[in-house]
Amino acid sequence: MSTTPRGTAEHHLRRKFIFFGLDSIFFPLGLVFLDVDTVLTTFMTNLTDSKLLIGLLATMFGLYWGLPQIIAGNYAARLEHKKPYLIRVTVFGRLSIPLLALYMKLTNGEPAWLTIVVLFLALGVLLTTDAMGSVAWLDILGRAFPTERRGGFMALWNIAKGVLSIGVASLIGLLLSESGLAYPDNYTLIFVGAVIFQLLSTISLMAIVEPDLAEHEVGAVVIHWNEFGSYVRRVFTEDARMRRLAIGKVLYQAMRMASPFYVVYAIERFDFPVASIGLFIIAQNVGPLIANLVLGQVSDRFGAHRVLQFGTAFIMTAPVLALALPLLGLDRAGLEAAFLWIYVCLGMVGPVMFLGYTNYALDITPGGQRSIYMGIINAVASLGLLGAMLGGFILDTFSYPVLFALSLLMGVGALLMVSQLKHVRAETVSVA
Repeated sequence: MSTTPRGTAEHHLRRKFIFFGLDSIFFPLGLVFLDVDTVLTTFMTNLTDSKLLIGLLATMFGLYWGLPQIIAGNYAARLEHKKPYLIRVTVFGRLSIPLLALYMKLTNGEPAWLTIVVLFLALGVLLTTDAMGSVAWLDILGRAFPTERRGGFMALWNIAKGVLSIGVASLIGLLLSESGLAYPDNYTLIFVGAVIFQLLSTISLMAIVEPDLAEHEVGAVVIHWNEFGSYVRRVFTEDARMRRLAIGKVLYQAMRMASPFYVVYAIERFDFPVASIGLFIIAQNVGPLIANLVLGQVSDRFGAHRVLQFGTAFIMTAPVLALALPLLGLDRAGLEAAFLWIYVCLGMVGPVMFLGYTNYALDITPGGQRSIYMGIINAVASLGLLGAMLGGFILDTFSYPVLFALSLLMGVGALLMVSQLKHVRAETVSVA
């Protein structure tokens, strides 16, 4: 029985959809156990009272993932086949969280200062290597699916992840509740949960088949390091869309300066129990369901720029509501609903990043230089995550209203930048 070229192409597309999808579901599920806005923030409150140090963790979480990409992107662009490199760095980096869980089991998190150091190191290894691999992963993703279907596929994966995340969030809430395990065993088991899903993600990643290059596409691009600085400058001076996208993403990331502190705000100012973190994580994973159901269709029909515009405006309601809470005089049910809404908005941050910023960048980057472009924009955008450390400083020095007002201001700036972006589909232009 012969197979038609179209039938073979559809078979390959299904295989790519399945294994890219499984990886895109399992790895983020592992990160739910390591959520910096909830799980790791409350973990840190067991170790320190410093808001600045808590903010620093959130900042480093982003910098670990963003900054290495500017170097990794140029390296990955030189490789004709990118999957072997991707697998090597991924397997090495994902050994760090099993070691973190083992450390917690052996030491019970004592002394606190050493536990903080180990946490920063473990996350540093995990996220830095993931950053190094992600530029290759994005290059393969950009070649694996046609532009007009990619956004819908990404949305479906995120919807599946969001549904499963609700179960994961319920488990985390149970572990952190009064009827759950005591500290530090509860967090040790949470870290083990992260390990399990990272293992499933790695297996799925290994099953991905790297697609062949299109006829017009260049597989390897060599930009010498002594010329790389001038190349980066040309990208931003000659490509207005990339410049606006990068500035918008910096401000968008900076808007998240308040994200690690909403849970602290709820506990300190409104006497929410720590176990509320389970409900907050559930709400945070309802956000992606809403975002992906709506924004996936928006991306395919109207373009990734509309995802950025609508999504950013929606997320800005979180700091607005946080600013208004002391004035509203809400009862306990009203306060719970308000914080659940805030976490729904926070849950939309990732889908807007993926369906909006990533998808738009994939559409405007030259095929042979995709790794480099994605590395540049993600590295530059990670500077916005310094906002979380600034947020900790603001709380130690000023107040919550100042923090929320500055977060809102960053959101306004991001919205102004992405409002200038136009509809685009994949192109083949290059910066020589």
